[in-house]
Amino acid sequence: MENIDAPDVLPVILGGDIGAYSLARAFHEAYGIVPLVLSQADCHMCGDSSILVNRVVPHLERPAVLLSTLANTAECFGNRPLLLLGCGDWYVRLIVENRAVLEKSFIIPYIGEDLLNRLTEKDRFYALCAEVGVPVPRTVVFDASADGDDPDTVTHPIPFPVVAKPATSAAYHYADFPGKQKVFFLRDATELRATLAAVQSSRYEGKLLIQETIPGDDTSMRILTTYSDRTERCASPLSARRSWRICGPWAWATRSPL
Repeated sequence: MENIDAPDVLPVILGGDIGAYSLARAFHEAYGIVPLVLSQADCHMCGDSSILVNRVVPHLERPAVLLSTLANTAECFGNRPLLLLGCGDWYVRLIVENRAVLEKSFIIPYIGEDLLNRLTEKDRFYALCAEVGVPVPRTVVFDASADGDDPDTVTHPIPFPVVAKPATSAAYHYADFPGKQKVFFLRDATELRATLAAVQSSRYEGKLLIQETIPGDDTSMRILTTYSDRTERCASPLSARRSWRICGPWAWATRSPL
């Protein structure tokens, strides 16, 4: 594929799952570009694709490894503009937190760290929703840091079952403990206290949100994606209704078509 209007830029994508593949495929279909995908494990979604170059770097999510890898990448491809993209909250946060170093060699298409924190730390985001009148589930904030709240004395006015989830998903990515889940659905106070204690004993030092359960399956969910240009103008909003979700290890059995 060749597109005479293709920009002279090399997308450098951090990640290895279907999100990284989809992003690489979008660049390839639009411009004929073959992006570089850096991933921490060998995943067939990117490793078996002919429309991208996949390089596996163990422990890429560690800041020192990431910065070293990107420095080597910039040295190897310094003759082209490099567009750095993260497919994973933790990668985006690492890019933003190390902007001063990375933007010397890469185009960084992300907001500043202060705004990132306001929007991605869910307890702070809900406060913004309250300011503008956007309804959110009833929420109790639990401090899961080592010196934070006591799981045995936490009280809340929300009837069971409840949902518990980390306020900062990027930080929670590094937490490791038995029974870890992205979102917990808890039936009673015993399960709640056990979950809070398990999260607090992990490496996660952020907050955990305890929320009321909103009934309905995946088809009740809505997704809003927007693109804002450099003047902060929302140029391309797109809304969608979720119709199905890929679950379980079997979901990745299908090979990439390209």
